Amino acid sequence: MKRIVIISFIIPLLLFYFSSLFSQTLSQKEFIKAVKAADVFYYNDEDYEKAANLYEKLYNIYPDNANLSAKLGICFLNLDGKKTESLKLLTRASLNVVKDDKEYVEFGKKAPLDTYLYLAIAYHYNDSLQKAISLFYNAKKRLGRTFLTRIS
Repeated sequence: MKRIVIISFIIPLLLFYFSSLFSQTLSQKEFIKAVKAADVFYYNDEDYEKAANLYEKLYNIYPDNANLSAKLGICFLNLDGKKTESLKLLTRASLNVVKDDKEYVEFGKKAPLDTYLYLAIAYHYNDSLQKAISLFYNAKKRLGRTFLTRIS
């Protein structure tokens, strides 16, 4: 009898533990759907607070995804009180950036080329002006003239 009580207590406990572990990952389809939902607020509505909330949830599950790090960092650039966090995220994202625009995948793991530009802006907002100037020049070289005129 005592054994049945112990087993009936342990099995639900183990099921609860393992279900919480599995909920920390998403299928590729679920991941793409979640990124698309955040992208609507980011690109279309420019509601950086809502986009940041959605990206942050994804980033907590996939902290090595430079693309999420870049998008979250850019959102934080546009929110009060988040400039320091933005700098950390964009610095991390800048370590894994695509080599050219053709390589970029919206739902991929590599950050877009414009990460370098936003990193320079983040340094500027964080009062590191010399570093910001250096990174602006670096971004100009990496991105090329056509990219910079396209965004201005």
